[in-house]
Amino acid sequence: ELEAAHRAGLNEVAFVSRAPIEDFDTGPALRFPNQGQFHPLKYLNGLVRAITANENGRIFINTRAVDFKPDDEAVVKTENGKEIRCKHIVVATNTPVNDMVVMHTKQMPYRSYVVGCRLPKGRVSRALFWDTLDPYHYARLQPMPDYDILIVGGEDHKTGQAIDFSDRFHRLSEWARQRWPMIESVDF
Repeated sequence: ELEAAHRAGLNEVAFVSRAPIEDFDTGPALRFPNQGQFHPLKYLNGLVRAITANENGRIFINTRAVDFKPDDEAVVKTENGKEIRCKHIVVATNTPVNDMVVMHTKQMPYRSYVVGCRLPKGRVSRALFWDTLDPYHYARLQPMPDYDILIVGGEDHKTGQAIDFSDRFHRLSEWARQRWPMIESVDF
């Protein structure tokens, strides 16, 4: 993984003897410095401001698109038969909702689980942590005004191939508590 990161131009990625988690020894790890943390709602708010700042920019909500025609004048046909004409169409979904690209036939739907654990403010380094177990786990910090929330996810499986949902939430909580014993509660 280290060699692949360096080949990709990420020359600051380094092998470290342990991850910067204060209360337990992670063992060897890779450190990817200077990473950003994506906040989807802040991103969407900025996107809305950018679109609506343009005098022709419009956002349609509660409007199901059923067909796309990206010709000279792009057209989006809606479920109720109306059409939206525009210069550009952006399909911003995880899996394409049109048949112009057959990516969705190559993707497998997975279910992932997440818990939110309350921590004392400032006790955990702000970073993204993940392991290489199967199923894998990850954690990142969300600062709040008076405390922090450690968002812990993973225990993924192919959709429809497991029914032990509560066990998976429990395993996530236990995985987190072993690594961050200062967790006060699992709030989410």
